[in-house]
Formats: sequence, structure tokens, C-alpha cells
Amino acid sequence: MGREWGFSDGEGFGGFWKMKEVLKNGVSRRLFPERGGGGLTGETFLVEYNKQKYVLRKCDSLAKARYYESLSDRFGKYGFFPKFLGRFGKNVFYEYIEGRDLRKRGERLENVKQVGGILSRINDFEFKGSFADHTNTFLDELESGKYKSLGKVEASRKKRGLGKIKKKVISTNEKGCILQVLDRLKKDIGPKIVYECGDPTPGNFRIRDGRVYLVDIESIKPRYKGFGISKIFLKWVTNKNKRDKFIAGYGESKFKFYDSKYKDFMDLNFLIQRAWFEVQTGKDYEKSLVMIRELMGRLGG
Repeated sequence: MGREWGFSDGEGFGGFWKMKEVLKNGVSRRLFPERGGGGLTGETFLVEYNKQKYVLRKCDSLAKARYYESLSDRFGKYGFFPKFLGRFGKNVFYEYIEGRDLRKRGERLENVKQVGGILSRINDFEFKGSFADHTNTFLDELESGKYKSLGKVEASRKKRGLGKIKKKVISTNEKGCILQVLDRLKKDIGPKIVYECGDPTPGNFRIRDGRVYLVDIESIKPRYKGFGISKIFLKWVTNKNKRDKFIAGYGESKFKFYDSKYKDFMDLNFLIQRAWFEVQTGKDYEKSLVMIRELMGRLGG
């Protein structure tokens, strides 16, 4: 059973009993990003036991726990993950990263550069399994007003006290035009499917002793290469100085794939997903729709 039977910090078989003891007697509380937001899965906990702190993910399936374990096997050696301590059934243990997240006003450019390096390393790995592009589904639901939301959308609605939302925000003709533009761009650029950090927001990174860590393990999923770059440029790294540092961290030669046409494809994908999420969770979606329509106007859609 591999690391299911012990912490991976050299404690050997005794680690199995330690995990069991921590689960039984540790004091736990749900862990959320600083200053709210995030944490919608409700699976992440800070556990304190014998004056030690651990991060515990209580997964809803063994497959998910094993997936997190596989990510640690793949990326742990690069130094931007919290240390993986072990898996006990559906429970996955990590070290707790003391420090702060990256929401600081005027965040140091060197920290942004490290974020670029993290996304670059993740993007280095192509995904070999099956991949489902949900963009068509998002567009269908935005056009019909009939949403079949699960997971984080459902959790966010519940958190905000919202019932079912039926709202059509794009026309059938608009949906058709968007699909045509996406299809044309996709054929032109041929995007790769890679491991991707799909939620690179300040609250999902922490800094300790000058090193930046990605602490939202769940955000790593198979996606079109560059999805995370689109989100980070549209929502966080928005000025030239920060973008230049991000690109330097990513690697200027490696970043050449992200030309203007590639950026248009990724921005359109991201904005569609964002509008789909905003409509259902009672957030202001008008800005996303305006950006989609401006982008479509420029692309001749």
C-alpha cells in the first residue's frame, strides 16, 4: 500500500499509527484562504496535535486521495508543493506552510516570478488520459438557462443561500458564433492537454522564508495548456511589470507558444467558464459578458 502506511518523513511503519492517532485525537478546523473566499470543497483541515500542525484533506473518494498522492509523486521534488506526509485511506496529510498568502498589496515582483516558474513546471507535463472540454456545456447552459451544476458551484450557491437559478444570458445565435470562433482558433493553434493550475489566485499560494508554495493541490487538473496563464493575467498579474516578471519566471523561450492568437483562445475559454460560474452563484456576470463580446467583435464573431 506504499505511503498509505506511514508518513514519508522517515518515521517508517510507526507513521501509520501516528496518522491514526492524529485523526482520532488531533484538534481540527476547516482551512480557508486568508480573508475569505475559496475552500468550497470543505475537504481541507488544519489539524493540531502535540503542538504540531498538519494539513489534512478528507477526500470524498479513494480515487481522489490517490490522485493527490500521485501529484505529490510527480511534482513534490520541485520544491513548490507542501511536503507530502502520507495517506491513510481517503485522508491525505501534508505539512502546514507557515507564512502568508500572496494577497499583499504591492506584492514583490520576485514572488510573482516564482509563481511563473511554478506554472511553467506544471505545464511541462502532458496529460495522457482522457480529457473532457466542458466549454460547449457551459455555452449550452448559458443559452438555455438550464444548469446542471455540481461541486463548487453547488457549494457556493449553498454558502450564499441561493436556490436554483434559471437565467438565459446569451442568444442561440451568439452561442453559435462563439463556437465557430473557438473551433477556428483551436484548429489554428492545436493546444496541448497538460497538467495545469486552473486557479492561480493569490490565496492559493503561500510564501515561507522567501519561497512560494502552491497550496491548492486540487487546482491541478488536465486542461488546455495556458488556461492558468489566462486567468492570472486577467485577474491578478495585470500590469506590465508583473507580467514581465511572471514570463521571466515561466521562461521566455517556453512562453513563446502564448502568442496573441493563443491568448485569444484561452481568454475566451476562461471568460465563458467565469460567466457560467458567476451567473449561477449570484455574482455580477456583466463584466465577463462584455469582455466576451468585445473579444468576439475583434475576432469577427
